[in-house]
Amino acid sequence: MTERDKSIVRELAKKYMELATDEKQIKMNKRMKDTNDLKIVRPPLLIDEIPWYQMNIDNELTCLCENEGARGVEYTLR
Repeated sequence: MTERDKSIVRELAKKYMELATDEKQIKMNKRMKDTNDLKIVRPPLLIDEIPWYQMNIDNELTCLCENEGARGVEYTLR
C-alpha cells in the first residue's frame, strides 16, 4: 500500500468517523433502538435501494487507490 493510498483511506475514515459521531446520527441510532424496544416513537425511515451509479457526481465515488485491498476499503467508505 502506497502512502497516497494510506492518506486516501485515512481521510475517508476520518470523514466516516465524523459522520458516525454526529449528534443527528446518535439521535437516529437511539430512535432505532427505541423502535426495536417497542417504545412508541416516530419510526425511522430506511431507504435500501439507492442508485449509486447515478450518484457519482464530480467523480466523488470513483476509487483512487492503486492497491486492491486499499481499493476495497475505499469503496466501502465512499
